[in-house]
Amino acid sequence: MNEFELLGELHNIIDKNTDEKMKRWLDTHNVNYYLLYPLVSIELGTIKEPPENISNLLKRCISTFIYSRAKQSGKEIYLRNFNTSGFRKYLQSYECDILPLYQNDRFSREINDINPFSKPRLTQTDENKYLLTTSLVSDTYREEGFYFLGLDDSSITEQEKQQVCDFHSLFFSKIFIEQQQIDGLQKCIDKTLFNACVEIVEKDLNKWGARVRSKIFDNPTQLANVIAYFYYHAMIKSICIRLDMMYVEDYFDIGKDCILMLQKQKCIKDIVDISGAPEIKVKEIVEYLINDGRMNLLEFPLFEVEDKIITIPSAILVNDWQFTIVNGHYIKNIPITNREKTISTVTERHIEKALKGVQNVAVAKTVPYSFIDENGEKQCSDIDYAIYDMSRNILLVIEAKWIDKHYKDEIDKRYGMILKTLNDIYSKQIEKHKTYLSKKSNIDNLFKDDARYNKNLGMPQIIYLAVDKRNQLHIDDKHMVSEFMLIYFLKTYTKNGQLDLSAMWNEIDNLKTKVEYIKVSDDYYEIPIGENIVLVEKADLSWE
Repeated sequence: MNEFELLGELHNIIDKNTDEKMKRWLDTHNVNYYLLYPLVSIELGTIKEPPENISNLLKRCISTFIYSRAKQSGKEIYLRNFNTSGFRKYLQSYECDILPLYQNDRFSREINDINPFSKPRLTQTDENKYLLTTSLVSDTYREEGFYFLGLDDSSITEQEKQQVCDFHSLFFSKIFIEQQQIDGLQKCIDKTLFNACVEIVEKDLNKWGARVRSKIFDNPTQLANVIAYFYYHAMIKSICIRLDMMYVEDYFDIGKDCILMLQKQKCIKDIVDISGAPEIKVKEIVEYLINDGRMNLLEFPLFEVEDKIITIPSAILVNDWQFTIVNGHYIKNIPITNREKTISTVTERHIEKALKGVQNVAVAKTVPYSFIDENGEKQCSDIDYAIYDMSRNILLVIEAKWIDKHYKDEIDKRYGMILKTLNDIYSKQIEKHKTYLSKKSNIDNLFKDDARYNKNLGMPQIIYLAVDKRNQLHIDDKHMVSEFMLIYFLKTYTKNGQLDLSAMWNEIDNLKTKVEYIKVSDDYYEIPIGENIVLVEKADLSWE
């Protein structure tokens, strides 16, 4: 067997083992283990630690891992009374059984992601015996630092924090100062609070920067109204949970109160009544948000059981809807109109804000062009954004993309897909840009609408950068940064109204995505594959 065949067979063996063990686990546990207990585990986890903590990420991924396996196995999902002792047993089983199985599933996916960049390495140690070593991929900067911590724009981050603070104060004021009964707020939607929820959801969706729509929703406002309804109930339930915590010694005792349960038909009626949205669209959006057994909790945070909608507050409140709605459409293979426009429009707006007051640059955005190539064929494309540092005669050309296929779930990136995106951008779009911009007259044409442009400058140094919504990758002379990273770099290298594009590019060009093959121990499982044996570190796999 060659390397590709060995890794493929190992992937199949691990998957088969995981399938068999998950089936046994499902067969020996009741329905609460399939949905309610995993959801409560997530909610209690977010009370103790930030939602983006790795422990909470795992709990979210594992909840839908279990649910999807239950659905695939044909298990009936029905409501059963929550049992605290049963929940404690679930937590024990989570650590001993489910977490190892999920990690095996992740490991199997990793070795099946065959790509020339980060694929696992097989080293022959003896005749028909191979040692498997997986890779660790790292970068100088973590994209999450820019995204979660707002390193790209601290002023906007502070504004958003204040908006969230004011939003929470509004709810607490209604309940604790105005003494409105929680039951009453749940039964009859408070218009003021609902409108505040709409604004919070729109804060995310407005980052699209375009009138995105699909067959599910006609416009972002329509979508925001539906999500806001669940946001409203999630906020009230979250407050109730924290009130309950004041009266229990063991926070496990509030587990049964973590579940948000709503009548599906009442949800639809309430949303139509308070928002005025067409009933058919409200139904479609609610149905879209219902998880039908997919391993994506934040994309599909609602569960339908016995005509009821089941969820937890954190699945709604910590959700970044600008990403999860678009990713969810990709997962369900639903086209989304104006999606491509969102990345260029939003990125343009962010770049323009970052360059406000900068005096030594000319800019160009969304400039279409065409030329006849060496084969006599007409080539057409457009340049998303270009920044010309005229003080240093250096031109940055930006190619912006938003690719949905980079993540399998919240935790794991698909490096093979990220590498493919990077290579495609450089081999398809950027190669055309290079040919077109090889003529000074075309550079003049690119910046003809910017009065600051000085066409008397000589031929500039031209550099090319791919920008993705969330990801980065740096391989040889090819670079892709996230949108948030780009804005950070522009601000970092702007001083006294001058952008030093040369220094900025020097840092970016020195970034390298690092791939390390690390051996943790000399303890291995010997897994037979035909006449061969593959050695897998015990730290990477739980095996019997």
